[in-house]
Amino acid sequence: MSQNNVVQSKKIGLSLGGGAFRGLAHLGVLQALKENDIKIHRIAGTSIGALIGALFAFGVSIDKMIKTANDITWMSISRFRLSKMGLLANDELGDIIDDLAGTDRLIEDADIPLSIIATNLKTGRKVVLEKGSLRDAVIASTCIPGIFIPIKVDDTLLADGMLVENVPLSPLQNKKLDLIIAVNLTNKRSYGPPEDFVDIIINSLDIAVDVHTQSIIKSADIVIEPAVENFSRFDSGKADKFCQLGYKAAMSAMPEINRLLKKGNFFKKKINFIKRMKPFNLT
Repeated sequence: MSQNNVVQSKKIGLSLGGGAFRGLAHLGVLQALKENDIKIHRIAGTSIGALIGALFAFGVSIDKMIKTANDITWMSISRFRLSKMGLLANDELGDIIDDLAGTDRLIEDADIPLSIIATNLKTGRKVVLEKGSLRDAVIASTCIPGIFIPIKVDDTLLADGMLVENVPLSPLQNKKLDLIIAVNLTNKRSYGPPEDFVDIIINSLDIAVDVHTQSIIKSADIVIEPAVENFSRFDSGKADKFCQLGYKAAMSAMPEINRLLKKGNFFKKKINFIKRMKPFNLT
């Protein structure tokens, strides 16, 4: 088998991590993979990674996603709703899914197998959504706790998947994949000095998530880390910049990706740093 055929025969999984607006760097990563003929066979996404991963899995073009991203602000994807469960509702994010991927889409109908991570707020368990409403799954995975009102899916109250697996690698394990690529948006992040109790809460949450993420990304074959550490998760209006940073990081990783893909005896045993759990599907 020729080297090109060896590469083309490999099955690749892609994990897209959370990071709010910093996650627009995922679009640059996808563009670099496309330009280098790296075909993705399975996707897992958390938070903004769930949104972009879902759109990509349903065949929405990268150009269309970038165009939409340039018009997105916090106000365009949320609205104020006074509730004891949160300050904002993010139903408008579901409208983006409907507009780009189509209405009433089911996760299991994706062109590329898709897993979306959310958190069960009652049990604290990870929920891997692989069936059911695409719109509801993305809304659930992006419900930042304390800001967005959690969403009920089949009577289960769900919130942002970053709480349990911000870079979702566990859904890609044991899927007969030859290479797993992870995109982490929290590397070398600076939290800044807190100025009030809200900053203390946000910094504490970010630190806990980031420490956990550093341990789980060790199970990926390739980790792409765009240089977005100096940007806030709330930095809207910078889609082009985030895309450039994602593209640059992915292109830097391309020699190693190609090296691994061209190895004839690619299959190897490796330590799995993620506790394997059977996906909890909500339909």
